[in-house]
Amino acid sequence: MKKSLLGILMLFAGIAAVQAEPVNMIDTYASGIPKGWEAFGKGGSCRYENGLLRMTDNEMKFEWGIRKVLPISQPGRYTFTLEVALPENCANAGRMKLMLMAGNRVGSIGYLNQARPGEFVKISSTLELFDKTSKITVYISGSFNETGDYYIRKADFSRAPVRR
Repeated sequence: MKKSLLGILMLFAGIAAVQAEPVNMIDTYASGIPKGWEAFGKGGSCRYENGLLRMTDNEMKFEWGIRKVLPISQPGRYTFTLEVALPENCANAGRMKLMLMAGNRVGSIGYLNQARPGEFVKISSTLELFDKTSKITVYISGSFNETGDYYIRKADFSRAPVRR
């Protein structure tokens, strides 16, 4: 009886486990955009600085950011998490936005609202998919009508099973 119960518990623990993987945002193209990502909008830039990715949005009238298509193979609860900080002596402390999309489905929107320069905080976006979908797109951007300057030091993408 103990062996069967232990086996069932281990099986359940394996099914409920979250599969997480780091997302590389350090290797960049000559433009400063992380490899595998693309820029969208107007008025921004990326560069690798002090071991961190620095994203700067200089345009008030347009949203600017980067996006990446992530392949997926099964339904689940997908979460993308960033560790973000404002640079020291930051003059552009607008809100950073993080969002996941799959087709016409939009996940929760994570915002960097309150942060002190040099203090890293986590922001995340989660999207639950119940049907088979082959890709999710992650968007990281500044907000419309604001400018912003941010450091990103870590990014993770994870999947957990969905429960109906």
